[in-house]
Amino acid sequence: MSTGGSRINCLPNSGNHSATPALPLCSPINNINQCVSSPVIAGTLYYDNNSNGVRDAGENDRANVEVQSSSGLSAYSNRNGYFEVTGDTGTNVITVLAPTPYVSVPATATYIFHTFDTLVNNAFALQPTVSLDSLRVSIVNDLTPRPGFDFGYTVNYENVGTTVLSSNMQISYDAANLAYVDATIPGVTSSGGVLTVPAINTTPGDRGRFSISFTVNTTAPLGDTVLAIVSSTVNAGVVKDSIFNVISGSYDPNDKNATPVLTPAQVADGTFINYLVRFQNTGTDTAFNIVVTDTLDTRLDASSFQMLDASHPAIIKRDGRALTFEFINIQLPDSNVNEPLSHGFIKFR
Repeated sequence: MSTGGSRINCLPNSGNHSATPALPLCSPINNINQCVSSPVIAGTLYYDNNSNGVRDAGENDRANVEVQSSSGLSAYSNRNGYFEVTGDTGTNVITVLAPTPYVSVPATATYIFHTFDTLVNNAFALQPTVSLDSLRVSIVNDLTPRPGFDFGYTVNYENVGTTVLSSNMQISYDAANLAYVDATIPGVTSSGGVLTVPAINTTPGDRGRFSISFTVNTTAPLGDTVLAIVSSTVNAGVVKDSIFNVISGSYDPNDKNATPVLTPAQVADGTFINYLVRFQNTGTDTAFNIVVTDTLDTRLDASSFQMLDASHPAIIKRDGRALTFEFINIQLPDSNVNEPLSHGFIKFR
């Protein structure tokens, strides 16, 4: 890091001293430490449904698309379609890895920087190549299941195809350990451990989420696993996602969970491992900026990383195995002021 001209001093062998500075130390958005920052390439990805190269009313942002830089770094668009990747002086080429069945226009972009502290921002249109019905669903837990306490899930859905969809949705849950309370979406019915959600109409890029609440039975055995599966029928196909949680007597608001077990056959077939990182502001004031870092295990193929969802818009970057999730201006309230809104999560695979 260059410290010239900043208020940061590096003194060798200065004795025992520790400090916890606010992260990130340097940010092109709020460079409070006056760091000499590298150029930043930013952009927005959107659905160009009519392929006219212009963003028209009703054309949505596209999240979770990988953008590769010639420097070897990768960035991923957030729920607002926004991505950001660090550049360098000289020639920089970025490539948008458009998801099927779309192509990016342009597919690549070249930038030449002569100085630092440069920010460029462009839009990239995702244009359909074929007609395809495709819906993506995911489910995450809001709390840790504890006997006698509230528990819940958040269900996320997104139309990632090229057609208008009308999709029914079902959520199966562990009725032996959970008692259904209510949902934030109207018309949900419960029968035999299955919740049925009325048909949801979506256009390409439409996304939404809803929460479902339960109470954990007081007799639920500690160590038992509760399983929830969300599924949706899209024409002749079914899409689904699932999550396991262990009933516990304690509660950690900041945790990381993964697919518990893969068989040797699943590993050989390249089955993904789903990860869920949860965090909560348990302090005494609003958290304005949050940075989450994670390092992928050496036994994992880092290039197979896929961003699935996040509770709030984030700047997502990958440098080899190092993952960074920057929640700038998240304004996460503390749990004493607003407990339900004090939580956040990151889901990837």
